[in-house]
Amino acid sequence: MALTLQHTQPCQQFYLDSLPITAEYVEQLHPSHPTVHRLRLLPGSFRHNIPPSVITIIIKQQKDGWEKEFEVEKGAYEKLDELQGIVIPELYGQGSFNGVPALILSDVAGNTQQD
Repeated sequence: MALTLQHTQPCQQFYLDSLPITAEYVEQLHPSHPTVHRLRLLPGSFRHNIPPSVITIIIKQQKDGWEKEFEVEKGAYEKLDELQGIVIPELYGQGSFNGVPALILSDVAGNTQQD
């Protein structure tokens, strides 16, 4: 099944635990959610603790003024560690994208919800 690419950008870097990782492309998942992106990783590139078999990841950037909510979400993933990759996405860690703090998550197959 081919991915439908909307609002894509060419190669970009994001940071996971302060280490740079290069994405082949960046896709904004929905116009009303400008802080959520799908990134396709470059084959054979450095991935830090992202497994080599992973092709795409999700980046959820911290919204302006939502520092507390961002930390709460990160804490929820940490508390639900045993459910990661089974019921909820796997949290690979915290990093940044375009200079904004972000959670780096596994990509879950399926369609994004449309408003």
